[in-house]
Amino acid sequence: MSLHPRDQVSNYVIKEPIAKGGMGVVWRAWDVKQSKFVAIKTLSHDLIADTNFGNRIRDEARRHKRLDHPNIVPVLNVFETGGQTCIVMELIEGNSLSDLLETHGRLEPSEAIRISRYILEALDYAHRNAIIHRDLKPSNILIDKHNRPRLIDFGIALAFGEDRHTRTGQTVGTSDYMSPEQITKPRDIDHRSDVYSMGCVLYQMLAGRPPFFREDDTHGDSDFLIQQAHVTKTPVSLKTRVPTVPIELDHVVMQALKKDPNERIPGCQDFVNRLDEVLAPRNPPKRRRATWVYVLVVLAVVTLIFVLYYS
Repeated sequence: MSLHPRDQVSNYVIKEPIAKGGMGVVWRAWDVKQSKFVAIKTLSHDLIADTNFGNRIRDEARRHKRLDHPNIVPVLNVFETGGQTCIVMELIEGNSLSDLLETHGRLEPSEAIRISRYILEALDYAHRNAIIHRDLKPSNILIDKHNRPRLIDFGIALAFGEDRHTRTGQTVGTSDYMSPEQITKPRDIDHRSDVYSMGCVLYQMLAGRPPFFREDDTHGDSDFLIQQAHVTKTPVSLKTRVPTVPIELDHVVMQALKKDPNERIPGCQDFVNRLDEVLAPRNPPKRRRATWVYVLVVLAVVTLIFVLYYS
């Protein structure tokens, strides 16, 4: 069953499509019980045809429904209609980070760090609840009308420690932002895969392009070659691409992009802490020295006045 404008499914009246992608279509809909607009994501027929994958998507959407964090767009309901899986989410009025980057090219470091902090806090919460996102990318980060970044689409999320025997081991994600282990060992990844992907997103916010880009591919538009680059190549440093990026921020991003998960920033809260260090006032000892110099100058002037007055 395909949805169309003015259809009613459950207590939702379908209005118009908001977005389309490989996973399915997102519709604006009116919730007649709650009297508010919502977003409904319907899975593509290709995904539903794969019974194992379709079942996993539905299970993980229900798991996402249990996540409660201000930086994560909540799932409100999951239901089936006419063989179609529908995932109901809060409707966010605003633009995606992808739209923002398309308009501005790249962002100032302070804004890129601000957005990253919100998303890293959301990821840290998800990781502490044993869920990996696995598809971090600018189009899955929404900026709401209050300018608050919020994370969506845990539709291919992976739960820690669950039975993996039903999985086919297929690689899922978006090539520009996939960790090396997500490409080579997709069934063995942990939360550090999201750290790498967030490093890719932050790199793009600062440089205006992901670490490995389709223009780098001289042999054609190939996801395979981009994935191979994630596995085998070291990305060009941010400082090389954008000389105005602070060297401390360059170091943080490049550590997040280490091939070996053991060499990366170990977790998303650690990532936040490293970004906070970049924003911290630089060289506070010099300020203290400047204060002492001021005090000494004042004392010298007072002493000089005293000597001249009584001489």
